[in-house]
Amino acid sequence: MVFDARADAWAPLFAMAGALFAGASAAAFARSALASRGGARKPARGLVTAGLLSASASVGFLALFAIVAARAGLPASRQLAASAAAFALGCAGAAFPRALGLPLLALAAIGLSALAAEAGSWTPFEAGRELCLVTPLPGAGSGRGFSVREPGRDARSLSLASAPSSMTLSVDYLEFPGAPSLLFGARRFRLASLAFAGADAAFAFPADPGPLERAGAFRGLAGEALRAVTGAGTRSVFSAPEAPLEFVTYRYTAGADGSLSVSASAR
Repeated sequence: MVFDARADAWAPLFAMAGALFAGASAAAFARSALASRGGARKPARGLVTAGLLSASASVGFLALFAIVAARAGLPASRQLAASAAAFALGCAGAAFPRALGLPLLALAAIGLSALAAEAGSWTPFEAGRELCLVTPLPGAGSGRGFSVREPGRDARSLSLASAPSSMTLSVDYLEFPGAPSLLFGARRFRLASLAFAGADAAFAFPADPGPLERAGAFRGLAGEALRAVTGAGTRSVFSAPEAPLEFVTYRYTAGADGSLSVSASAR
């Protein structure tokens, strides 16, 4: 089945869509019943049609969810909270289309645009991708120089006053588990820093933060709320400390789970 490869992303999307349309259908039928009591037959017919269409869409999405979840062995209980929230939003939006429906649509569009802008400021992740090359070089006196090169960019030269005992690369990840990964990918990355133990120094890679990061949306309570609503969040990963040897090139790569590995080769 076409959805099996990303069942973890499609299943919650189908569940929430089904619940959303179920809520809209319930609200449409409720409004139809109230309108009929007031003698407004024509508006009631339109609401009944809207309710039937929403109910059909709900059945279709929930059927897809049941099939995908069953084939992938995903427990339906994991989607209860998100589905309940989607049902409530569907009810509210359909019951008060102008007061709540349109503002909710606008809010969803703004949120999606913010997520897209944030994702655009990070680099798409690929397992096995080369992150950077670091080559220690002789420095002045007891110091040490370093050549740091990212794929597709010119090498940067660093100069330390003393030779470090080890170096550690840190990488920041922006992750979108579940449905948002269908739009933005499951993981994006950004090189954070190259820290040198014993030399009390660190090189921070240049970065252009996105709108959510600049607003502090990934920190504290805001970060917890964002993760609860969208699943998006950030984390930092560090490589194992490596003793830098002159004229040896250290190649840092990322594994499928985001873990870092390093291989060394003499120039």
